[in-house]
Amino acid sequence: MPTRHIPKLADRLALLVLRRMGFRRHWVETSVGRMHAVVGRGNGRLPKMVMLHGFSSAGVHYLPLIRRLLPVTQGIACPDLAGHGFSVTPKDGLVADVLRASLLETMDSIIDEPVVLLGNSMGGLAAIHYAKERPEKVRGLILLSPGGAMMERHEIEELGRTFEVDSHGEALQFVDRLLSRPSPMRSLLALGIRASFAKPSLQQLMSSIEQEDLLTPEDLAALQMPALLMWGQDERILPPSSFAFFRDHLPDHIKLIEPEGFGHSPFLDDPDRLFHIVLGFLADVESHTAGDWTDWQPLSA
Repeated sequence: MPTRHIPKLADRLALLVLRRMGFRRHWVETSVGRMHAVVGRGNGRLPKMVMLHGFSSAGVHYLPLIRRLLPVTQGIACPDLAGHGFSVTPKDGLVADVLRASLLETMDSIIDEPVVLLGNSMGGLAAIHYAKERPEKVRGLILLSPGGAMMERHEIEELGRTFEVDSHGEALQFVDRLLSRPSPMRSLLALGIRASFAKPSLQQLMSSIEQEDLLTPEDLAALQMPALLMWGQDERILPPSSFAFFRDHLPDHIKLIEPEGFGHSPFLDDPDRLFHIVLGFLADVESHTAGDWTDWQPLSA
């Protein structure tokens, strides 16, 4: 049977806050086990959103951004990928194919009309895959330091070593690379990261990545919806070669911005400034019709 890991206390507290904001828990029975999402109805007119988290993270970690966006959107959903958050760890282990299959089934269950997808890191890769598989369900795409860029085998192994955290000191160093500037929560974040990275299922996922699991230029060329890719100037988790892949292969209609003061997870660095960038994108998605995207420019970063 699939296994259910115990979510961190911080995740449970964030879930409690979201429940108080009116979010409900949504469970999806997939072919690899029971997946979890939080779904909230907004009070605004801008498109519904689905937010996909990164490696070792969870949907509830978007709380700082959710609190700002919910009042102006029609709603927000945040699923937990398999083996993350409140979702189960599949009985056969966690590998890329399993992750993709469970996400596809979960997203099909929670999306009842075209949405704007937002994905960070591994969640950016997941968002690209879903947009390619279900373009009719994706109104727009926001990618924050997306993972999945084409790499050589030695680059995959080097990236994997980035997530090998064997001591509190190494966890602190990872936090310093993750964030754009020092955080008063540095030590607590390090404790959570060390515990998450030590999970066998996540170690298995990272060690199982092969070149065929990564994106190709053709995958990016298939994205026809409005899209914004943000790569912060303080990105220190993904290698420069990943940025070069996206920069060199993005279709012309996808906008690329490189704002200062943003690292790997901008919603942790400066949720207010990220909110305004996302808000500008949502407003333009709402106002533009298909085929009328060439004049779009992102809100100042």
